[in-house]
Amino acid sequence: MFSYLPSLQNFIRPKLEVCYLPDYPESLSDVIAWSKTSSPGFIAGDEKDEHFIRTHQDKFYLLMYGEGPLRQVIGMFALLDVKLDEQIQSAFTEHKIPNVKELNYVYLAKNVRGLGMGSALVKHAKQVARNLHADVIVLDTLTPALNQFYIKNGATVICENRYPHHEENAIRTSVLRINLS
Repeated sequence: MFSYLPSLQNFIRPKLEVCYLPDYPESLSDVIAWSKTSSPGFIAGDEKDEHFIRTHQDKFYLLMYGEGPLRQVIGMFALLDVKLDEQIQSAFTEHKIPNVKELNYVYLAKNVRGLGMGSALVKHAKQVARNLHADVIVLDTLTPALNQFYIKNGATVICENRYPHHEENAIRTSVLRINLS
């Protein structure tokens, strides 16, 4: 009866895609500005973060929405290499040592939050990680609400109330894992 609807929906629905930051150098200032913005679950960065972003642009991806002159950056994420310590590597003596990526610098523009774009971002991050031959993604969160969001998107909590990078820091997070197999 309504055979034209699928093509009409595709016509109306703007394109959503992930783009590699080095291919869009004009967006670097947006990424740096976002890294300095504090929002729920996101700690505002500083000059160290700006330096890190500038020197590791090859780890950053943009979530783009729309087409033509209406196309805009609505989010970002980074997939960072994770080195497993010797103790963890020794646990894999009979198995392949997994290729692990850390999902970090996740940000969505305020005007698209609550519209399913966060789930789309995670879906795209998983695909990029697969393309990079990753077996697992790890990430940390600041709030239980974020844990629930990532669990809905395929993550598992592997430890809670810890800060994985700086034990002396008073900030406590949960660490989650997303298997890509």
